[in-house]
Amino acid sequence: MNGVMVMDNNNRERFEEIDQQVDGIILYLLKKYAVKNDFPMTQKAELQEETEAETQ
Repeated sequence: MNGVMVMDNNNRERFEEIDQQVDGIILYLLKKYAVKNDFPMTQKAELQEETEAETQ
């Protein structure tokens, strides 16, 4: 296969699931950091909107 990995549907679905979990973790950590470091309210609102969009 010359070092090229072929992704079948099962691997792709698993990859997308893991990718969504990573995105959720990153947004959660950014939100915690924003609260801890008292970011301006506009940035907090943007993080909240992104978090809600990711969970839907």
